[in-house]
Order: sequence, then C-alpha cells, then structure tokens
Amino acid sequence: MDPAHVRTPTPLDGNEPPTYGHVLVVEPDHLTLWSVATYLQHWFTVDSTNCAVEAQKLLRDHVVAAVIVSDQLPGQTADSLIRLAQSRNPQVRSVLLATGTGEPHGSTLCSTRIEKPFELAALARLLGVRVQPGGP
Repeated sequence: MDPAHVRTPTPLDGNEPPTYGHVLVVEPDHLTLWSVATYLQHWFTVDSTNCAVEAQKLLRDHVVAAVIVSDQLPGQTADSLIRLAQSRNPQVRSVLLATGTGEPHGSTLCSTRIEKPFELAALARLLGVRVQPGGP
C-alpha cells in the first residue's frame, strides 16, 4: 500500500463500526496526517493522504461526510478538493488545518478553521462527535 495513503475502516478497538460516516484527511505533514487519521478512526471511516491527486481519486470513489485539508497544500488545491467533495455531498463539512502563520490562506471554502497545534478532541467536536472526558 502506498505510504502516502492510509485507510482505516474500523475503530481501533474493532468492536463497532464507525457511526459518523466517512472522512478524508489531506495533510502534507506525515505526523499530523497520522495523528488526525488515527484519532478520528474511533468514530469515522478515515481515508488519509498527503497527495492531492490521490485525494481527488478518493473523493471520486467515496461520498464523504467531511473533508479535512491543510493550508499547506499548494495553490487552490484545498478549494478544489472541497468543491469535488461538495459535488458528491452538498452537506459535506470542511475543516482547514491552519498553521497560524498570520494571514488566512489555503482555502476560501472551508466552513471551519482550526489552528495548529490543536487538541484532537477539539477537531472531533467540530465534526459533531461527543468526545467523553478521559476518552480517546
């Protein structure tokens, strides 16, 4: 399997399938990509990649409930991915992972922005998850 793409179809405990739908995470930083994908797999089916071309293929193959994109993607890549996700699901949530380097960039279409560093639980809450205290 391509190391830039990881699919996590079930939660870590394996007891129950995800209940919040399918999300796509697109982030060039491997540690952030891994952390976000691993955390969200408790509630979602997660596709993750650091490659825009792979992300486009995944969005053509799957209807997603949310797309999480980095502001470090080149040019208008984030907006292009969000438009593609919206064409498949007009209700898709979009979250921009922002580096906090001042002027907002990376996407004009993201409905939500969260600045790095952030708590993974805060991201999950933005996606509608009720994170329990002391939980994942």
